[in-house]
Amino acid sequence: MTRATSGISAVAVSELRPGEIYLGTEPDSVIRSLNDGVTFQTYDKGLESSELEVFCLLISSQGDRLYAGTLGGLAVRQLE
Repeated sequence: MTRATSGISAVAVSELRPGEIYLGTEPDSVIRSLNDGVTFQTYDKGLESSELEVFCLLISSQGDRLYAGTLGGLAVRQLE
């Protein structure tokens, strides 16, 4: 389980991977669930700390990348 958050700023749900959900959380994190939101874990490794104020999340149509619109610009992470 991840640390407590003060709010959700963005949501992305995978159409190709059932149960996979990503949330942009305030103040500065992305978290992921692989079980329809029952549990979440931090998933911001690889994103620069200056970029973490996430306001938009999108999963690529191939289901292999997570795009995060942030105050620092666009951040992209390859999905596992």
